[in-house]
Amino acid sequence: VNALTAADLSENISCSFDVACYYAGELTLDGHTYIVALADRNANGRFGDRNRGRSAESGNSLAWSNSFGDSLYVTESSEATEYDAMVLGDYIVLRDRIFGVTVDEAGQRLVLDPVTADLSALELGDDARLAMLQRRADGATVSLFSPGRKVMVPKGAYRLIRYQLQKRDAEGDLWQLTAVSAERVEYVATGTAGSLVRFGQPFRTIVTISPAAIKLWQDGEGLKLSLLVAGSGDDRLVDVARLSGTKSKIEMSELEPEHPKEPAYHVLQPDGEIVAQGDFEYG
Repeated sequence: VNALTAADLSENISCSFDVACYYAGELTLDGHTYIVALADRNANGRFGDRNRGRSAESGNSLAWSNSFGDSLYVTESSEATEYDAMVLGDYIVLRDRIFGVTVDEAGQRLVLDPVTADLSALELGDDARLAMLQRRADGATVSLFSPGRKVMVPKGAYRLIRYQLQKRDAEGDLWQLTAVSAERVEYVATGTAGSLVRFGQPFRTIVTISPAAIKLWQDGEGLKLSLLVAGSGDDRLVDVARLSGTKSKIEMSELEPEHPKEPAYHVLQPDGEIVAQGDFEYG
């Protein structure tokens, strides 16, 4: 067995850890009951670290934004799961009401203060279950839970950070899609004509080859392709999972049974001759 090189380690080996430390409670508002939890995502022993980070994934033509801070979970189910997590922000929208978010660590409370002044409208491109917006002026983040297609937020210009959709297919199976925004996504000003935050359908596929992959191929190794799926707002799809149902006609992956079957690819000559083919892998 050959020893792993530094390049092998950086490409194939990763590790992470989670801290099982959180506060949880229940909120009833306008006839809806929410489970709300706050977790120490970055493991520094505090529970009030708000989203402020944006970083780009290197080596891809569709660099995407990331978020850093503690995790805020919101759900109407009996308990929260990893799918219910957003990064703690400055505001939260629960359907059609917006609140300022304050973390009282000494009192072990999450305080939601209604916001009614200086609000303005943004149109959303789809019915997101969860979403996050970030304001240009100060980096303030607004977390959205079931906001519908129109959301009232503090005046300013915003861009999308991430979102989650849930849809049923023709056979009734429930699917969930999670995506993050591209770094180049533009800000959208509230209260103006065409103040639409675009995301979701139609999607397109983008196949990229990194410089490192080309170098390995030139050295005689196989050529590694990367597949991205981008939405209408240059959002990048990061997960598609079937949450419930067994009747879907979509073929499922054998290795990742909650996900669709891995896509295949063919490399063609101009005359249509297939010179290479294979399957992509998750991860």
